Amino acid sequence: MKDYLPGLTAGIIVGAAIGVAIGFLFTPMPGREVRNIFKERASEVPEMVKESLGDRKKVYVKTWKGHQQDTKPYYRHKTG
Repeated sequence: MKDYLPGLTAGIIVGAAIGVAIGFLFTPMPGREVRNIFKERASEVPEMVKESLGDRKKVYVKTWKGHQQDTKPYYRHKTG
């Protein structure tokens, strides 16, 4: 399965790029309007990524802290 992932990922990216290009070519709106819409949506992407990563970070931190509390350190007692 791991051997297929790079090819699959590249295929998805290339397919998405082709789909976007075809969408631009066959859109019923003038190019200027399409570019403006694309710019507006593209400007929203960084904010969405920050929100998504922030949420994931909270989940991971909470999970990690819970994991640390569940595990007890191992201490070796000296004898003698």
